[in-house]
Amino acid sequence: MAAIDAQRKPFIYANADILAEADEDFFELQDIDGSTLTRVPIKTVVIEPKLSPASPYESSSLTNRNIHWGDDSNHMQFMPFAEDPNFAHLDHAEQYKYFAWSNDFDPNTEIIVLEAARRLKESCGLSDREIDASNLLPMKLLGDSSSGDLGVRFTSNMRDPLPWPHLAASASSPQPDECPSSLKKEFLDMASYFCSNLNCVTPCCSVHVNPNHMPREVPAKIASRRFLNSSTDPCGDDCFLNHRSPTSENAMKWSSDDLDVLKLTLDYSPDLFPCKLAEICMRPCREVFYFHRLSLQSPEIFTCRSVLVPVKLSMRASASHHLDIRDPNIFRPNAPCSHDGRCADDSCPCFANGAYCEAACRCEHRPCIRRRRGCNCQRTCRTKSCPCYAAGMECDPEVCTNCEAAGIYLNAHLYAVDAVSGRCRNASIQRGVCKALEVKESKWGRGLFAAEAIKKGEFISEYVGELIYDATVDSRSELANHRGRSYVFRLNSEVSIDSSYICNETRYMNHSKEDANCIPEVKLVNGEHRISFHALKTIASGEELLFNYGDEFW
Repeated sequence: MAAIDAQRKPFIYANADILAEADEDFFELQDIDGSTLTRVPIKTVVIEPKLSPASPYESSSLTNRNIHWGDDSNHMQFMPFAEDPNFAHLDHAEQYKYFAWSNDFDPNTEIIVLEAARRLKESCGLSDREIDASNLLPMKLLGDSSSGDLGVRFTSNMRDPLPWPHLAASASSPQPDECPSSLKKEFLDMASYFCSNLNCVTPCCSVHVNPNHMPREVPAKIASRRFLNSSTDPCGDDCFLNHRSPTSENAMKWSSDDLDVLKLTLDYSPDLFPCKLAEICMRPCREVFYFHRLSLQSPEIFTCRSVLVPVKLSMRASASHHLDIRDPNIFRPNAPCSHDGRCADDSCPCFANGAYCEAACRCEHRPCIRRRRGCNCQRTCRTKSCPCYAAGMECDPEVCTNCEAAGIYLNAHLYAVDAVSGRCRNASIQRGVCKALEVKESKWGRGLFAAEAIKKGEFISEYVGELIYDATVDSRSELANHRGRSYVFRLNSEVSIDSSYICNETRYMNHSKEDANCIPEVKLVNGEHRISFHALKTIASGEELLFNYGDEFW
């Protein structure tokens, strides 16, 4: 072992972006018995670069979709600009009723409320809406979107339930009215978690806070012989297309569980191609087709509602209720409808709002008379000759089939959906294929630059953030004015998008009235307003993206 005695001379600092070598330093190594002393020289290099201070900025979380926030809570989480003497702290605090640390939230109360709601439904037949209207419980089940309250149903689904003894397993899930089979009950419980909007189809959606209505059973519209006449390639050796002759039922070993899975699938998707049915049922395709055809010929086999019915209803909505929704200040999207009867009076929220029924609606009669027709465009759908584009809407992939809004139909098993699939150029937001972008310094601070060449008219990206109401816009304006930067974008007459705390790259787009090369467009996409940016002219790679903020911003 050796003892170390280090001696160092003072450092010499250089006042430039160069390396400065100090005088000789050294340290000594001495054996434990003190017999040998070794001096080891050290060369000290001191670096003192000229560093410029970073420009001020605010941190924000990244997202690729808008998040419904509603209104800020009445509980103040913290005091912003706490060390800034120029900020009016007392005036800001008066906007809140409580401090966040004074809110005693007990998760046990949430579990008790859910269990009480379950028992009220079982014993009294009360729905969640009826329970909320009665004010029997201290917490709302469905919440109130106007106040920002998401409701216990939503918040409880965002985390695992507490392990309470004797608690019903489905207490946190909406209870369907009729669940004749355990498999169907499990399906409806699972379906309640998933958003029915075509833009999402995700569990515990953070964009659409309206309750998810249970799907309705759908009658079949496609006869089995049309499947046999399909020009698609067989899915395998056991494909029904390779076995045209009837299969003997005695040769098939189907359990009651197998039949239940097929019945449940046919209840809600009776026109699903047999090859896809085989994947769901995990049974040979030819056997699935046999029972599928049998269910259409003799519905009592499954006691199934999927009976072939003729389609005679017109899909064109009443002209008297057509609304030009290109101006977002005129139209306000409503929650998807779910009611008995036709969508022809004020009992239908879509009818009352002058809106079309969307794919997320649970209309009793299909096709619904308020479901709009798709366009018949043969080209890009980016001109006013396309009725969807002229009305300020993106093409609906369910009804705009001629322009291939859903992508290119390769075969019965696969769609191609990307930036260039199909002819339609009016479905860019829902496809979500954005241009390559880069955030870096510009002459106005941070800016957004194109990382690839962009052609005139092409979709660049979507402007995303928190969906907030006017009351929160007003309260946050105090912070934005003090900060000197605002990221609020008006979406429609009631809702705005704020990218201050949740955003993507488009937040960094700077303003220019003379040199603007991008333009924002508010579009109605499958029943909801969203903002897209398109190129006003050809943009070269490395060029900064600019748009005109408008006179109201200043």
